[in-house]
Amino acid sequence: MQALNIATAVAQLRPQAAPLPLTGIPTLVAAPPPLPDQIDLTPEQTEYGLRLARLRKWGVLKREFSAWQQLHCDLQHDEATNSWVYVLRERFADLEPPFCPVQETDVPLTPAETDQALFDTQQRVWGELNTRYVRALREQEDAYRKQTVPTPATGLQIAEAAWRRGTFLLSQMTPPRAFSLTPDTEPVFNLLVWYFAGREDKFVELATQLGIEHPSLHKGIALLGPKGTGKTMLLRAFQQNQARPYGMVTAKKVELSFRAGDEGRTQQDVFCGKGGRALCIDDVCTEETKVKDYGNQENPMARVLLERYDRYQQGLLPRWATHLSSNNPLYRTQNTPRDMASWEELYGDRAVDRLHELCNIIPVLGESRRQ
Repeated sequence: MQALNIATAVAQLRPQAAPLPLTGIPTLVAAPPPLPDQIDLTPEQTEYGLRLARLRKWGVLKREFSAWQQLHCDLQHDEATNSWVYVLRERFADLEPPFCPVQETDVPLTPAETDQALFDTQQRVWGELNTRYVRALREQEDAYRKQTVPTPATGLQIAEAAWRRGTFLLSQMTPPRAFSLTPDTEPVFNLLVWYFAGREDKFVELATQLGIEHPSLHKGIALLGPKGTGKTMLLRAFQQNQARPYGMVTAKKVELSFRAGDEGRTQQDVFCGKGGRALCIDDVCTEETKVKDYGNQENPMARVLLERYDRYQQGLLPRWATHLSSNNPLYRTQNTPRDMASWEELYGDRAVDRLHELCNIIPVLGESRRQ
């Protein structure tokens, strides 16, 4: 599946748009190759890596030789040199001592050891290059953040900011990856651009084309689809958008806050919408649905959904302040794997109904891109 360029993803936003008038932005250093073994070493780096390998092997040989001496030799004083020397015991006279050169430059390396030494050097050089690249990305991100007007945000600004953040996040992975879109994720990316830019006309038009029921800027975002299709990365890329930024937490962390009882009460309140904070809950349906709270059985995610809905009804939480991602379908169908539960089975009809009112249900299809 061929990835699409950012120019394709934002072409509909503002054709031939002029670059943002930003100054003093740090120059981005070149990204390292995706894999350490793609690094081309200089002669100096090669020699340094081989020297380290010889030093390590020399240390091993010296330890082995010292252990052999202690087992097979006696320490005696040599009157002629006035020094202590190891003398081989008579019963071991036929034994050959293990090889141990006098200096590290005389240590031979096997072809396998040479290959490993060069690969270790490539990893070290790759790590240094990646560290500089990530630092430059962070500096560039900070510079953009300081100079970009937070509101109002155009679709182009939202798209560029999301692309920069996605690039930054993926650069920190091992190995680093490029942020790209597929034919399946490109329309979702554009949809999120229009959503966070507040362009209801464009959002509703594109959402209708994608078959999304009752699209609205007043609702949150729920990305549902198979594993590895990029749901989490899309939500993380838009997390710091200029119009409606939100926090992110995993469903597992929600579960753990309920398991903690009183110690997790503050977190529970935040997850349930107290304080009116916008929140994205990632990987819903991966958490345990049965947790003991003061002896009572609790379904953490069902409670979070219902309480966030109640706070929205009371005017204490914006309707758009709840975002989600999940690999599981809302309802069981003939194509649903037997070992995969639906939202309806995990949380009940009432919670699923509330989800429809709280969120735009957006499918994210395609093949897994995980490596």
